[in-house]
Amino acid sequence: MVALANQPQQSWRDRAIERSEGITDAWEVTKTYAGRIAEWVLFLCMIMNIVEVLVTLPSWLSSTIMGVQVVMLDVGGFSLASMADQARENGDEQAAKKARATGYLLIAIMIVTLLLVSVGILWPHLRDVTTGAEKGLILVRVVMTVVYGHVLHSLRRRTGAALNPTQVANVEIRMQEQVAQISATLREQVAQHSSQLIAHVEQSVTTQVAQNAATLCDTVASEVAKISRDSSAAESELSEQVGQLVGLTTVTEIRSFTQEPPALPQVATAIVDASVEPGDRVKAFLGAWNSPKKPTIQTIMDTCQVAKKTATRYRDDFYGVATGSQSDNEGEPKVGLPMGY
Repeated sequence: MVALANQPQQSWRDRAIERSEGITDAWEVTKTYAGRIAEWVLFLCMIMNIVEVLVTLPSWLSSTIMGVQVVMLDVGGFSLASMADQARENGDEQAAKKARATGYLLIAIMIVTLLLVSVGILWPHLRDVTTGAEKGLILVRVVMTVVYGHVLHSLRRRTGAALNPTQVANVEIRMQEQVAQISATLREQVAQHSSQLIAHVEQSVTTQVAQNAATLCDTVASEVAKISRDSSAAESELSEQVGQLVGLTTVTEIRSFTQEPPALPQVATAIVDASVEPGDRVKAFLGAWNSPKKPTIQTIMDTCQVAKKTATRYRDDFYGVATGSQSDNEGEPKVGLPMGY
């Protein structure tokens, strides 16, 4: 069914040529009917020839009978050729050969007759020779009238015998057996090819799935390794940052119980401008300092963003130089990391 559906459609020219074959089929059927009718006509002509031997018939009637006999034998020759092909298709080879030989002989007689008539018309001085030959062919046609009837009846009997019900039934049985055998063979081949196709498809699918799974596992493993590396790098970076934060932590100054707790520095009322010179920033800060205690060096350094030396010099200029080591160590932590600039 699939093969029939996939066949290309015929063009209009091919379809028209196939339909035109009906004209040839109609002509074959017409020749067969004409050959059957010719049998009756030739039989009547043969009776009239026998009567003409006993009784003298008018010349026009005798000529008419001869002409009808000639024409019917020519028609019978064409019909025998067609009926011989039909007998061969039915399996009756002997009858087909006999009918074909008789038909070709009648066609040959017709061709020779036409040639003799044409020669007599084209070359009138040869008409005496052609007339004698034509009369001889007329005698041959009289003989072929009897032969034609015998061959036609023999072909009829053999054709009928070839199509008897018993043989037809046997042929049908053999055909059914062959059809069943071919069907079984086809089913077996289809089942075998189907099994092979299913196995091939399963193998292909399994191979493809395995390849895809391996590719997916490799991808997941690479992603996991990448995430692990990123996590390790992030952990290392975080550890470094924590270490830096721990290193930057300042140990709180330890003071004795008898020492007076340091007073919280008060924020200067003026905001120090970072764009001016360091000394001017320190002077502005000290001028705005409103606490009774002097600001520590560290406070001046953090607020004015200056070096320790600059903070000490300007504080000493503003408050006066302190005695001992007080000016150097006042307000600085006892233990800690190096500070600032």
